[in-house]
Amino acid sequence: MEPKCVGNYILRHACIQHMDLDIIGVAETHLRNEKGLDFPGYAWFGHNRTVLHHKAKCGSGGVGFLIKDCIMSRYHVSVFDNNNEGTLWLKLTDKIASSCNFLICVCYLPPEYSTRNVDASDFFDTLMLQIASYKDYTVGYICGDFNSRCSSLLDFIEGTDTLPHRDVIDNVVNNHGRLMCDFLINANYCILNGRNDELNDFTCVSVKGSSVVDYCVCPYESVNNICNFKVFRPSTLIQESGSVGTVDAKCTAKIDHSFLVWTYDIDISCDSDDDFTDTSHPEESYVRYDTTAVPDNFLSNTAGSLQDVIHKLELSGGQQLDIDDAFNNFRTAVKQEMDSTLPRKRIMMSKRNDRKRRRCKKPWWNDSLTDSWNDMCSAERSWCKQKGPRRKHLRHVYVQKRKHFDRAVRRAKRQHTQDTMRESHRTL
Repeated sequence: MEPKCVGNYILRHACIQHMDLDIIGVAETHLRNEKGLDFPGYAWFGHNRTVLHHKAKCGSGGVGFLIKDCIMSRYHVSVFDNNNEGTLWLKLTDKIASSCNFLICVCYLPPEYSTRNVDASDFFDTLMLQIASYKDYTVGYICGDFNSRCSSLLDFIEGTDTLPHRDVIDNVVNNHGRLMCDFLINANYCILNGRNDELNDFTCVSVKGSSVVDYCVCPYESVNNICNFKVFRPSTLIQESGSVGTVDAKCTAKIDHSFLVWTYDIDISCDSDDDFTDTSHPEESYVRYDTTAVPDNFLSNTAGSLQDVIHKLELSGGQQLDIDDAFNNFRTAVKQEMDSTLPRKRIMMSKRNDRKRRRCKKPWWNDSLTDSWNDMCSAERSWCKQKGPRRKHLRHVYVQKRKHFDRAVRRAKRQHTQDTMRESHRTL
């Protein structure tokens, strides 16, 4: 859910108590300093603007999350990244299975002609860098007020990516919308508005007109995890909650952004650190050892076994069977030492992350893309390791290489699609 925040009173009576939501993303909170929102039964995680006009009487911008107590009791919730204005990332980690975690994000991008000087291109580039940096985590969704009007612009490569149809109700496009769709294609993310929905509507309705500027976006592979997408106008919620007449009319008129509500089905690979004895499906799992915690006395307990292996090799005379037998003994000795000294956990290969890691290359992938990908990864490592004054320059280099790689991917996809269509026409 992503509402505009005008006052605690409206949110409490018109939304939170009535809708009983688990996680609430709030854009443009207008809070200052370290102030937050206080709602019974919820914990607040916020990111307020630090730079305000010296004559400002109240805050501006700002984003945050309200997390219900039942979610807090099951998950460790923490701020994952709040280094950039207008963006807040939270990490939710299962208290039982610590390896089960995912990220959620709420954003606010000021309008095109706002007095707040924010470069939309830089905003989406930063968001892209964050997504690329979090490749070891599962990103659930990104929600917020992007002030982007995308109309029917594609958020995927037609003919290559298969996504549910998106019902478009706002036919206007602005520059923010073009940049946002480019970002979505590059990041392999898509818009949920109009997809898997039960109730689609404009997200901003005011005296100036109606538009769709608030979105929930998610990775392509997570589209089926989100369902029951609904857009509620504030007036509808106030009426349904029985708050008509109890809410200040001036405050009600100021709420011009709708409430986006959806159901997110958590489907994450969770590995129990203590489960090493399940052999019912050994071909579907393997044990991963933490090789960063190798003790100084590693293999000291198996020195006798290793000496026996060396002695048998010296007496083998170079016979292949003797060499194979010595190698098996050596492997057994090392594995026993690893089992007794190294931390480990069982990885289920049937889980989503492992399928992705073992997936075959796409038919449009080529050696040029491999070289471009390696260059981008090298630039990313250099940028992340640099702590000095060259960090800004290396970030620029990484951004350029990332853009080059993304363009090359789109070009390869289009070329493959065209070749496939030509081949099918020849066959016919």
